Amino acid sequence: MAFPTDRPPFIRSLAVFAAITAVVSAKCYYPNGIDRNAGFPNATYFPVHPNDDFSMCCSHLGDKPRDDGLCENSDGSVIWRESCTDRTWQSPKCIKLCADTSEDTNNTPGQGRQEDNDEQVTPCANGSYCCGDGSLGFNCCNEGRGVFLKDGTTQKANPTATSSSTATSQSSLPVSTPATAAAGVTTSSTAGTTPSMPAPTPSPQKSKNNAGAIAGGVVGGLAGLSLAFAAIYLILRRRRNDQHAARAEDAYPPAYPSISTHSQAIHEAQGSYKEDYKRSELQAGRVEKVVGRSELDVA
Repeated sequence: MAFPTDRPPFIRSLAVFAAITAVVSAKCYYPNGIDRNAGFPNATYFPVHPNDDFSMCCSHLGDKPRDDGLCENSDGSVIWRESCTDRTWQSPKCIKLCADTSEDTNNTPGQGRQEDNDEQVTPCANGSYCCGDGSLGFNCCNEGRGVFLKDGTTQKANPTATSSSTATSQSSLPVSTPATAAAGVTTSSTAGTTPSMPAPTPSPQKSKNNAGAIAGGVVGGLAGLSLAFAAIYLILRRRRNDQHAARAEDAYPPAYPSISTHSQAIHEAQGSYKEDYKRSELQAGRVEKVVGRSELDVA
């Protein structure tokens, strides 16, 4: 790693001291667990982030750390996967790129396996990496055999593209037409996508209609119950009033006869009057006869 030279001497001295302290306090290891600085009189590899639990290492003899955890030379023409402070290489801070038991891909043949060395890597245009430099790395990139880095591990899929497509699909609302709805096909509103067959999900409008139907059913049911209770109440009230009226009539008979009773009494009185009138006429006839006889006798 190249130390900054545009700072005051005191600051540069502190930076050198910090780097030396980091080298002493944390060692750097190959993927096979061997100390990278073993055999060097002066340690040349140091942690890029000495304050972290684990960190990738770069050489301070001209290497520069990259944001992706790899190291490059001063002009950026050569990129390396170097050592890590975790001897087991289980930490996600250890970039496990070109770090297995495969044959070394450096230009110098016979160097052993990838895990025994610092490996040169080639960045591809799509953001992936290939092991090796020169034509070996370029051919790998052109054939699409590069791998992507995520949390210190390698994967074939591009994590950035996967996250972007997931976010796009979640933000796109499915649009259905009568024809596609009848066929059960839902198309996305995002341009460039093809029809898919997702599981049927209730649309917001359908949910609103269902909610309205449920609310209407509840209100109608309550209204029906109210009418039924009102009818039962009126019937019971009428029966109770009839019972009260019957009891009152039995307890307190009417002071005057009814119309029918009165008519019957009049009819009976008229019949009695006629009979009395006939008797009077008969008696008057008898009296006249007697008087006539008396007059004859006198004459």
